[in-house]
Amino acid sequence: MKKYLYLSLTPEALIASMLPPYEFGNYLAVGTKKRTRGEAIFLEVDMEKLNNHFPLDLIEKRCVPKADGTPKRSVYLSISKASGQIPSNGFLVFNLFTMTERVLKLRKGE
Repeated sequence: MKKYLYLSLTPEALIASMLPPYEFGNYLAVGTKKRTRGEAIFLEVDMEKLNNHFPLDLIEKRCVPKADGTPKRSVYLSISKASGQIPSNGFLVFNLFTMTERVLKLRKGE
């Protein structure tokens, strides 16, 4: 399964996930028993552009399907000051999701 890297802005965290952007946004916006519900604001991050500041080895170790084959939804790699450690050319798409499944995606140059 493909792995994605997201920078959540609410709260700020660098998160690896096996969920593609639309599913990840809904997962964050609709919430789980562990998390509050609300708008989800996050940026897709290019893994190739990151430096050694983050424990990227955890992506391969912990971002694996569950025993029943369902994708891993989130592996937190950093929970503070993550945005300042990502170079500006490392951001791919800005995403805003609401609890009512409204989506705003902004790409570079748009």
